Amino acid sequence: MYSREARFTIRRQESERISEKRKFSFNLSLIIDTLPPLIVTGIISGDGIIMARKLRVLIMLVIIVASASSLEAQLFEFLPTLPWNIDVDSSGRLEYLVAHQALRYMDDETPPFDRWKTDFDPRTPVLSGTVEVSPFADISARLGGSLSFLSLEQSMKRDRGLPDETSELRENRKWKLRPSYRAWEAAGLYHLFAGGGYRFSLTGGFRHENWIYQGELSEDDQSSLKDELTTNFPFMGLQTAMYFPWWKARFEVLGSPFVRTRVVHLLRENGRFLDHDGLGKKGGYLEFRMEGSMHLSPRVLIGVYGAYRYHELYGSSQVKTDGQGFAVSQYGFYLEESVAMFGLNASLVF
Repeated sequence: MYSREARFTIRRQESERISEKRKFSFNLSLIIDTLPPLIVTGIISGDGIIMARKLRVLIMLVIIVASASSLEAQLFEFLPTLPWNIDVDSSGRLEYLVAHQALRYMDDETPPFDRWKTDFDPRTPVLSGTVEVSPFADISARLGGSLSFLSLEQSMKRDRGLPDETSELRENRKWKLRPSYRAWEAAGLYHLFAGGGYRFSLTGGFRHENWIYQGELSEDDQSSLKDELTTNFPFMGLQTAMYFPWWKARFEVLGSPFVRTRVVHLLRENGRFLDHDGLGKKGGYLEFRMEGSMHLSPRVLIGVYGAYRYHELYGSSQVKTDGQGFAVSQYGFYLEESVAMFGLNASLVF
């Protein structure tokens, strides 16, 4: 028989062991609850080698979540407290840009024909970033930018046609080019409705884009070519945003009929030059954007991003050439641009 003090000690030790088991069970359930239900279901339903692989995936996800939480705690320890409870949503993106641009210079003769046609097909990785600040419940401000990097050498086709030539006799030459792209935009958002995890907003702002192509003729090192397209325009749009405990998503459509693009074309070949300087005003711009992100922690999210835009306009260009003695001519031009961007997105909310 145990003494009264011994029985009390044994019961206390058993109570502590039960408490530790409950604490471990609670922590384990908390970890599992932090993962999407589909992942947990997939792990439980597996067996054998597949079960082991899924378990390793689970462990890696837990480590990532724990690391993100630790990084978040260390980062926000040094960030100052924002006044008036201002919400800030910042994101950085690694994207890949795929585009097609067709630039046509048209003669005013009857019937009209293409004096020159140039096709650009740039492919380049892009770094982008966006910061959205919400100082008031109904108003937000957004500033974003994009910059290409690691632009590889690509080819461009330039077709020169005259009205009395057949398509077989037209000059069809390829150039080696390195594209460069940069853009920035500033916008304001007015939230028409916000509640239940949804937000519907009106968007308005200004956007600037710049393309530069520099290169040389594939079979002639003495030639040089530079094309620069600079676009500025105000825009308006609509945005739908969804905010839920595990993820968030945004869909946005933008458009503008007030697009202005300056086109500069500088060609040097065999001691001769051909310079175009034009301004396009008649046209439009339309863009679709979407983003989906999942929480790694309450303040850190990762996800995917995609955008597509279409842009076309007409304008007039002054052409200077010394092909047959120095001459200045006036041509119309048409620009068509189709751009798709997709990539990974990382967001930090504070």
